[in-house]
Amino acid sequence: MVKIKLFFAKGEENSECESARYIQINNCGWFEDLVDTHVVRASGRIDYQLLYIKSGEVTVKTETETYLLKEGSVLLYRPGKLQDYRIGKRRTTYYWIHFTGAEAEKILSFWKEVYYQVGALPELEKLCREYYEMYRTSGDFCDVYHEGCLIALLGLLCIQTKQQRNRQTAKIKPALLAIEEYASLDNASLAKLCYMSKYHFIKLFKTAMGVTPGQYKSQKLTEQAKHLLLYTDMKVEEIAKYVGVEDALYFSRMFKKQTGMAPSVYRKNNGVQLKKT
Repeated sequence: MVKIKLFFAKGEENSECESARYIQINNCGWFEDLVDTHVVRASGRIDYQLLYIKSGEVTVKTETETYLLKEGSVLLYRPGKLQDYRIGKRRTTYYWIHFTGAEAEKILSFWKEVYYQVGALPELEKLCREYYEMYRTSGDFCDVYHEGCLIALLGLLCIQTKQQRNRQTAKIKPALLAIEEYASLDNASLAKLCYMSKYHFIKLFKTAMGVTPGQYKSQKLTEQAKHLLLYTDMKVEEIAKYVGVEDALYFSRMFKKQTGMAPSVYRKNNGVQLKKT
């Protein structure tokens, strides 16, 4: 029988707290060879939790979806968010860091997804093990050093996730170029340009761009419409057709959703006075 090993740097008592410091580690550790484990925190924690899967797999549930995370995945829980993750029969080892800080959210502004697949992450393992050893067995413990290590780790994850998004963006580049010229193209046509199924295209697009193809197209249509409203005397109905939207009422609703005001109001508030020749 495999023995489960649990390592808590600051013990098993609840360590969650908020801090006015720039960033602060509340606790960290790792669990080895876990099986049949289910963690549910309906209201989450008041701090952040970073979870890295060293080996095995973890099933994660959010309010809307369920994900199966494999080794090499890094999951972030923000404060107050549901935490629901389960480990089944497969032995799983994962590392975790609970942290807080006045600037934590600013540092994490790059984190747009529930999780990222980054592969081996020895830097996180090293941080957890060093923190554990220095806190529990050494007189050399230094908050500043470990806070610096955490910032460096988050910076590394920022670089890795941006590189991942760049690779994903390259796959949908034909669609992005097509939208620049014909923002009204449907998803099936855009997917065909990228040589992938419609379902896979929509999923990859959302991951790479942070918005759905429909939302991205609405943004591009609105940008085109803004220019026409400001620098031409075309009627709203004409502008709608020009950007590829046949229904002027739908166009107006879309424009207001993007800008907070109707096309006519936008033109009145921001338009350039055109001289008629």
